[in-house]
Amino acid sequence: MGGGVTDYCNRPPEASARPHVGGMINPSIEAIVGLKPDLIVLSMEGNMRADFVRLTAFGAQVFVTNPRKSRTCPRQSNRCAGRNERKNGGEVNYGTAGGR
Repeated sequence: MGGGVTDYCNRPPEASARPHVGGMINPSIEAIVGLKPDLIVLSMEGNMRADFVRLTAFGAQVFVTNPRKSRTCPRQSNRCAGRNERKNGGEVNYGTAGGR
C-alpha cells in the first residue's frame, strides 16, 4: 500500500519514509495529487470543504468520512474500502459495526 502521510504521522515507524503531504487542516493539495492516489480519504471533522473541492477539481476520487460514534467506524471503513475495491475489482470487509 502506497501513499503519503500527514506531517504528524510517526507510527508505525515506516510512516517516516512515506511522502509527507501537510496536515489535516493544511494539506498540500499539489503534493497529494502528485502522488496520483487511487483514493483520498477526508474527514468532515478536520478537512475543509475547499480541500474537497480542490481535490475533486483535479479529478481525484475522494471519500469523505464522518463517523459520529466509535461503533460506526467499521461501517465507514467498509464503505471506504468498498468504494476503492469496486474500482479495483476486489472485495474487502474490515469488520462490522456493533449496536445497529
